[in-house]
Amino acid sequence: MTMIVGLGFLDESYLISDSRISYSGQKDPEDRLMKVFQVAPKMMVAFASEHVYFTLEILRRITDYSLKNTNPKKARFILPHLVRKANFEYNNLLTEYKIKTPPRMEFLYCGVVDKPQMFSSYLLDEIMKRRKSSSFMVPEKIGRAMMERAVGIWSLSPPCPIIYKQLFPHNPSHPYIHLGYATGGSGQEVFYELEKEYYNFFDWDLGTTKGIILENIIDEYIKKNNIPTVGGIVQVWRINNDGITPIAYQRKHHKDNSDEGEVTRELRFQDGNWTLTDYESGENLKSTRVLADYFKPKKKTRIDKSSWSNY
Repeated sequence: MTMIVGLGFLDESYLISDSRISYSGQKDPEDRLMKVFQVAPKMMVAFASEHVYFTLEILRRITDYSLKNTNPKKARFILPHLVRKANFEYNNLLTEYKIKTPPRMEFLYCGVVDKPQMFSSYLLDEIMKRRKSSSFMVPEKIGRAMMERAVGIWSLSPPCPIIYKQLFPHNPSHPYIHLGYATGGSGQEVFYELEKEYYNFFDWDLGTTKGIILENIIDEYIKKNNIPTVGGIVQVWRINNDGITPIAYQRKHHKDNSDEGEVTRELRFQDGNWTLTDYESGENLKSTRVLADYFKPKKKTRIDKSSWSNY
């Protein structure tokens, strides 16, 4: 089915997914499905689903709702409205298409918000305890939070990361995640791999290199565990106060420990889609067309039995 991952750091978040889809009744999986979509100026959502086009139509509808209800001149916390809208459209589509067995789905929202967030001091305490480097410099945000904290409570100044996982057909109550991580889909056991590495990212100001390191961690996990419904291209998206940035990369083969190397594999993004070129094998793989386009969410998605998939 899918592996989806969201991680929150001090002033940014990362959303990650694989690209494999295994349709029911189809012998071989496809490794080029785009599962990450923009739903607000500084927010994205990744999905895992038992019924792909059903899910894409919900994404189209909540994207359309977001465009009509997000005013850049007024600060509005859009996430709870999107969660309620997604739940409403899920039930509406069940009735509209007379679907008797509600498909299982997961939405993982990931973004940044422009308001301070209050949360337990546990995570920042863990960052201070479990950091890897002895020369660790306390980030300014943590320093300010330490000076201003109340008993057991920290206030993180904006921009603040935010992550939320929504389950269908039943969504138990659970809090937003700010600093931390969440996983979903059939590859969600990667949670334990992230648990080993997460705190190390606070030792350095890595910029977009953080996204490349995360891509390597997830890619190695997928190859090592060989989960039939997880695979293909690992897509990484960085979300911060500047907006949304897909993490492109080049992999090189270096000879004789030289800095210069021959490019063997390259991932590029254009207009919301990705293209992977493997120069050694000659493979050129392109993602499937984005059906729920943030800027043109008008075309209704065709929903039929062919889009049921293996969860």
